[in-house]
Amino acid sequence: MKYRPEIDGLRALAVVPVILFHAGFDLFSGGYVGVDVFFVISGYLITTIIIEDIELKNFSIISFYERRARRILPALFFILLITLLFSVFLLPPHALKDVGQSVFSVSLFLSNFFFYIETDYFANTSDLAPLLHTWSLSIEEQFYILFPFILILIKNFSQFIKFVIILVILIFSLIASIWWVKIDSQFSFFMPFTRFWEIMTGSLLAVSRNSWNRINFIFVKETLSLAGLIIILFCIFFYNKQTVFPGYNAILPVLGTALLIMFAKKNTLTSQLLAGRPLLLTGLISYSLYLSHNVVFVLSRNIGIPLDSLGIKINLIIVSVIIAILSYFLIEKPFRFITLSSIKYLTFCGLILTILAVTGYSLHRTDGLQEFKLSNLKSDLASKVINVETELRERRLLMKKPLSLSSENFTSNSQVKKVLILGDSKSEDLYVSIIKKYSGKKYEFRRLKLDDSKMIDPLIKPNNTSKEKIFNSRIFLDSDEIILTATWQANTSSNVVKFVKYLLSQEKKVSIVSTANFNDLASLSYAVAKRNFSETDLNSFMFENVRMDRRRQYLSLKKAIKNLSSEVKFLEKLEAFCNLRQKSCILKNDKGWYIYDSGHLTVNGIDYFGDFVLAEWFPELE
Repeated sequence: MKYRPEIDGLRALAVVPVILFHAGFDLFSGGYVGVDVFFVISGYLITTIIIEDIELKNFSIISFYERRARRILPALFFILLITLLFSVFLLPPHALKDVGQSVFSVSLFLSNFFFYIETDYFANTSDLAPLLHTWSLSIEEQFYILFPFILILIKNFSQFIKFVIILVILIFSLIASIWWVKIDSQFSFFMPFTRFWEIMTGSLLAVSRNSWNRINFIFVKETLSLAGLIIILFCIFFYNKQTVFPGYNAILPVLGTALLIMFAKKNTLTSQLLAGRPLLLTGLISYSLYLSHNVVFVLSRNIGIPLDSLGIKINLIIVSVIIAILSYFLIEKPFRFITLSSIKYLTFCGLILTILAVTGYSLHRTDGLQEFKLSNLKSDLASKVINVETELRERRLLMKKPLSLSSENFTSNSQVKKVLILGDSKSEDLYVSIIKKYSGKKYEFRRLKLDDSKMIDPLIKPNNTSKEKIFNSRIFLDSDEIILTATWQANTSSNVVKFVKYLLSQEKKVSIVSTANFNDLASLSYAVAKRNFSETDLNSFMFENVRMDRRRQYLSLKKAIKNLSSEVKFLEKLEAFCNLRQKSCILKNDKGWYIYDSGHLTVNGIDYFGDFVLAEWFPELE
């Protein structure tokens, strides 16, 4: 296959936005579409290689798998080893257990299924999963396992019939993606059969390359290649976490990539840009860079280095680039050309995958080496490390009864003020904290789940399903006051403002509670135990681990709503734990920690927060 430098440049166009998206640069809010660009490129290159080998009667499944293993696995092994080493030394047991589960799933090429079950790609929890980005690698690996057999089955068909067969499979996959994104967007995001159409778009280009290669009109190539570039850039800058994806919205980045592959040929302005040295060199290390960046970002967050300043982001990106360069020159390139037969090479790779799988499973079975890691701490310090599973179990037991009653209708007593709490999982914390402490008769409290992405004016979007569940409910209609609480997102602010305006038009009193987000407290508790802080240093350390990016989103929302109305009450949750002027946070007492993850309350925290809410926010309730 003839080398096309512009495709390496296209790889750079794919990987850089992904990195900047994961680093938290708001400008690159749609940077995740870089993965879709990778899918199309992969489909095109792999299908072209297979077709050429079949035409030369030189194709072998074993040889194909060996070439894929040489290309993919050495760098993957390297980054998994780095992840394991740093995780064992730096992470607390619960986080190490999660890493072990991830390594196990990656070793079986099933990480997309694992992360579908375990996390939401666009949720805050994804910030703490160092191998989350390997989901796309598993999709490609699953494609590599299946697709060569399809090409073998249709090898004697005409080019047109091959084109039609691949097109039909592509259409069915696209329909599945569009259908499932409405039912379960995470399922559509992570599943192979809802993603294969993107890779098969590249396959379609490979099968039909003789046709579009004949297009030699420079104006057509210039125009369509530039259009492809503009389409991809549009998605990178204007898509965001709230964009319904994949489904219909994935068509644009796939189309843009297809146009670039077809028409960004030699002598076009776009090809010269993509083949320029900066993009070309970035493209060469793009695979290793894709593998390294998220591991660096997430492990940094886990040990208390927040990505909330430009300097930290740039430094961590530089670290990622250094690791990628080392991986490319010391691992990727040498292992592509190591002298071993196909069977021996694949056996060697299989052995390493087995070792990694066993290692990952062992970390799962030992709860992240919990006994070993805690035994290396002094007994009085080990008891101060947050046990996430214990906290979750106690929290669920405490919340089970109050949450089961939280959606019951208000009583008909007109003398009682009716308060409805709406929000994400943080609304559970607020509701149970109040219910546990308030024993008066003047107020009634209820709680319904409503994520900030669903806080929209139902008059503007009357077909929203949340309208049927909430805005027409007896609880909502009877409520006097609405309290909104969530981990506020920048991309939902405009909708929340409209929602508040709607609530005010319905003569509801409105209060908005900020988030109180930190870097993972369970991980921080382990770091604290190892370093044995003084009380003053501990409180300063905790303040340094406040997720100020989350707070800025709340303050931005607050400013927008204040411009709308002065009637809304704003409540700063962070003040329950921190003295913002003194830059100090107290997150535990002699009974234990208040928060067990990035912001959810422990049983002890619920007790403490309930006292704070009644004393500071609603003294009339006491």
